[in-house]
Amino acid sequence: MSVTARPSAAESVSPTTVTVSTVLFGDGSPHQGLAAAPGWPVVRDRLGQALAGIPAPQRELALRELSGAVTSLLGLRMGDVLVAAWRAHRALLAAGRATIENPAATEMVQLAAHRITTAHHPYVDVVINDKKIATLHFDLSLFLDVDALLGTVRRGRLVALSSGRCTVTASLACEGIDLVSRQTVIDPAASVSLGDGVALTTSA
Repeated sequence: MSVTARPSAAESVSPTTVTVSTVLFGDGSPHQGLAAAPGWPVVRDRLGQALAGIPAPQRELALRELSGAVTSLLGLRMGDVLVAAWRAHRALLAAGRATIENPAATEMVQLAAHRITTAHHPYVDVVINDKKIATLHFDLSLFLDVDALLGTVRRGRLVALSSGRCTVTASLACEGIDLVSRQTVIDPAASVSLGDGVALTTSA
């Protein structure tokens, strides 16, 4: 069973620092969001069983710290996921090579609507008095559906993005227990930190 927030129209969030935590919990507290997930007490109970032989004060501390440890795993930025995928995009790579060979050139690349799918498997080790007591494995799935957008490439770098939007769906589970799933919309052009441009070739 999972906590799912899926409105008829996907919610939009501020694109400046959109992380996995932002997608899953919005502006709310990740600690409260996890606590509200029906599967979270099951995860806590499993950890409590693993800590059965540990003194009560240390056991309670470990359980309290668990949500904080999970929250720290959810800092992955959506902009970084997009950039990692676009660095392998055939049309952008070709434009990167062409503009490296001709520094005076600027190429506009139309990116058709596409989906980026990533899976991540972070884990939390529970260590007490330098002894590992338990390990909790998490499964994080991300689906980024990007509308058509335009990229500007100069000197082997992606220097600008325009138009388009990105619908992000994130799901988090722990040891096979569904915790939370949520969908939101971000602006790719505002979510990706281009700075001096994103290098598309090693020479750039």
